Amino acid sequence: MRSGDEASLIGVNGRIVAENNFGHAVKNIVKSQYVSNEPGMTMIDFNENDDVVKATNDNIIWDKNDTCFFAMSMLCRESGIIYAYTCDWNDDISSTKGGQFSISAIDSFDGREIW
Repeated sequence: MRSGDEASLIGVNGRIVAENNFGHAVKNIVKSQYVSNEPGMTMIDFNENDDVVKATNDNIIWDKNDTCFFAMSMLCRESGIIYAYTCDWNDDISSTKGGQFSISAIDSFDGREIW
């Protein structure tokens, strides 16, 4: 999987949530939503003794690879819900009119989509 994160890291209590923004381009801001980006969001638990965060199978809490995320996600610390802009480019009209955007709620404890 190709990956990139342009400004959407969430860090709390020794964990980082990163959404995959690979493929999102803003060179032509008017048509930037016409091209889909790669799907994915991952929660990584990191060791406080390390200076570098490494995503290995041992420290990945959950990995969500079935949803494309667009823009910056936000975490509500009280409820543990991540509010995220998601997008679907799977229909024919998305290549000329852009993807179907929605707001989704992701459970930060297990990565499941609430709505």
